[in-house]
Amino acid sequence: MRSLVKNIFAKPNQSAWPRCGGQWFAWALVALSLCSGQVVAAARAFLDRDSIGLGETVTLNIEVDGIGSGEPDLSALANNFRVLGSSSNTQVSLVNGQQSARTLWGVVLEPLQEGVLGIPALSVRGESTQPLTLTVRTVAAGASAQGEVFIEVESTSASPYVQQQLIYSIRLFYAVTLLDGQLDDPRAENAEIRRIGSDATYQSERNGRRYNVIERRYAITPQRSGALTLPAPRFRGRALSDAGRGRMFDPGRTVSAQGEALELDVRPAPATAATPWLPSQSLQYTAQVSSASSPAKVGEPITLTLRVQAQGLAAEQLPELILPDIEGAEIYPDQESSQTRENAGWVVGERIRRFAIVPKQPGALQIPALNMGWWDVVADQAAKAEIAAQTLSVVGVDGEVARPPTVTAAQNSQESQAESGGELATSTSASPWLWVSSVLAVLWLSTLGWVWRLQRRSPPSSVSPTQRERPVPPTGLGPVLQQGDLSAIASALRQAAQQATGIRFVSLQDLATRLTLAGQRDAVLLLERHLYGAGTDDRVAAAATLRDTLRNAFRQAPQWQSESSALKATALPSLYPERGSPH
Repeated sequence: MRSLVKNIFAKPNQSAWPRCGGQWFAWALVALSLCSGQVVAAARAFLDRDSIGLGETVTLNIEVDGIGSGEPDLSALANNFRVLGSSSNTQVSLVNGQQSARTLWGVVLEPLQEGVLGIPALSVRGESTQPLTLTVRTVAAGASAQGEVFIEVESTSASPYVQQQLIYSIRLFYAVTLLDGQLDDPRAENAEIRRIGSDATYQSERNGRRYNVIERRYAITPQRSGALTLPAPRFRGRALSDAGRGRMFDPGRTVSAQGEALELDVRPAPATAATPWLPSQSLQYTAQVSSASSPAKVGEPITLTLRVQAQGLAAEQLPELILPDIEGAEIYPDQESSQTRENAGWVVGERIRRFAIVPKQPGALQIPALNMGWWDVVADQAAKAEIAAQTLSVVGVDGEVARPPTVTAAQNSQESQAESGGELATSTSASPWLWVSSVLAVLWLSTLGWVWRLQRRSPPSSVSPTQRERPVPPTGLGPVLQQGDLSAIASALRQAAQQATGIRFVSLQDLATRLTLAGQRDAVLLLERHLYGAGTDDRVAAAATLRDTLRNAFRQAPQWQSESSALKATALPSLYPERGSPH
C-alpha cells in the first residue's frame, strides 16, 4: 500500500537518468536523432479506465514515437471535459546500435456530464490519434462521503452463473495524506479469486469534497451454485496528523475503513446448455489451413491450426482441441499450447493446437465442419461457434490427380479383336506372315525346352539371374511395391508392422528400429526423409530411385525385433562396466 501512496504523489516529468552524465547522454541522443532526420512514426491514445462515475477523474494517455517538438492540441476536449492538468515524459533508448525514442503525455480529465462521451481524434506533431469513448455513470445516492476514509465495493453481476467470471471492484477513498496502510484482499469459499492488473489511481468528488481514490479489481469465478458471500473489505493505515505537519518525524495517526459485504446468488448451468459448460462474454473458434505446396501432394503434410479464445474464461476452463478422423489421410496432432491473459479488465483464455494431415491418396480431401457450443452471458442464451467444412485438392507426387486402372496386354488384345471382329481374322489368314510367325514360335519353344533341360542338370543351389532380379515380394507389400506410390508403401509398412508387433507406429523412424535387416531399416529411413523432409530439386527422379531401393530391400519378408531387443540395440553403452568384464 505504501508504494501505491507514493505513486499517487510522485512528481511528473521526473527523469530516470542521473542528474549529471545521464542528462547529457539523453540530450546527445536527442540531437543525434534530429540530425539523422527521424520523424514521428505514429500517435496513440488510451484511457486508464473505460467507465467512471460522475465527479471522478480519468487519465488520457497520448503516446508518440520518435523525437520532435510540439504538444497535443486539447482544444477539442472542452465540450465534454475539464482539463485538470497534464505531464509528459520522454524516454530514449539505445539497444544493439538501434536508437528509439518515445514521448508520453498524461492528461487528467474530469467529465462535465454523464453518458457515453466521445474523445475525438487529437493532433500531435503532425499525427492524429484514434477516437475513444468514455462511459460516465451516475453515482448512487447512497454513495456519499463517509468521512476522511471510506470504501466502496461493486460487482458486475449479482446473480452470475456457476463458473462465470464476474469483476469485483474495491475503491478506497481518502481525503488525508496517507503514510502507509493495508487493504484486505477478498476471500470466499467455493470461488476462485484472481487479481486483475495493477491498481488504478484517480480523484473523485463527493458532496463537494475532493478525494483521492485507489481502485483494485478482482476476477471472481464461482465454483458452486447457491449463495456466495464476499466479506466486507477492511483498510487499516496511518495518516499524517494535523499537529504533526512540518515535523520531520511524525508517527501519524491511525485511520481505518470498512466496506459492505456482498451476497451473490450463483445460478446453475441451464438445462439447454451445451457440454462442456462454457459461460463467456464472447468466444471465437477459428481454423487455418496451410500447405507447403499448392495444390497439396500425397505424402506431404498439411498443417491445420485450431484456435479458441474466450473472454471471461481461463485457459484451463476451455476444452481440449481435437480433430476427427479424415478419410484418406493420417492425422498427427501436435502439443497444445494455452495461455490466460487480461484484456480490458477481463480474463481471456486461449488454446491453440496444430495438426499435421498427411494425405494417402490423390483426389478431394474433405476436412469436416467443426463446432463448439457455449453460453453467451451477455445475451443470456445458448450460442454456437462453427467452422465450415473445407475441401482440398490433392495430387500425386508426379502431379497426377488420380491413377488410371492398369490394363494388361491380354486385355488390349481382346479389346482389339472385339473391335475389329471377323475383319481381323480374315486379313490374318490371308497374310504370308502367318507361316513365318509359326516357324518362329516353334524355334522359341525349342529354345525354351533346351534351357529347361540345362537347369535340371545344374545343381539345386544355382539360381538364374532372372530369378535373382525378380524375387517374390512379401505378402501384402508386393502389390504396393509394384504400384510405386510412396505414401501407400509407407501405409502398408505401418500395417505390416502393426500386424506383426501389435503396435501402431506413427513415425517411420520408430518402425525402422524394429526391423532386423539393416538394408530394410536404411530404406525405411530414406522413405521417411523423402516424405517429410525438405526434399530435392527433382522429386520425381528421387521417388523413382527410392522405389527401386525399397523393392530391392524388401525382396525378403521383413523380420521384426521384439521391443526389448530394439531398445537394447538403440541404447547407449553402460557408463560403468559390469564387474568381471574386461576394461
